[in-house]
Amino acid sequence: MTEVKQVLQQQMSTAWALLDYHVQQWRDDDLFWEPAPSHWTMHQVEGGWAPDFAEVEPLLSRPPRSHG
Repeated sequence: MTEVKQVLQQQMSTAWALLDYHVQQWRDDDLFWEPAPSHWTMHQVEGGWAPDFAEVEPLLSRPPRSHG
C-alpha cells in the first residue's frame, strides 16, 4: 500500500507543479477574454456576481441523424 501512496503523491505533486507553472504565466486578458459576441457569462455586480443569460432559452436545431 505504501507504494501506491507514493505513486499517487508523486502524480499529485507533478499535477500541482504543472498547474502552478501555467497559472503563474496568466495575464489579466487571459482571464477576461470573451469567446463570442453576446455569450452567456457572469458579471460582477454590487454585492457579488450575477449571471448574464437569456430569459428564454434559444431554440436549438435538431441533432444530426444518420440515415443508414
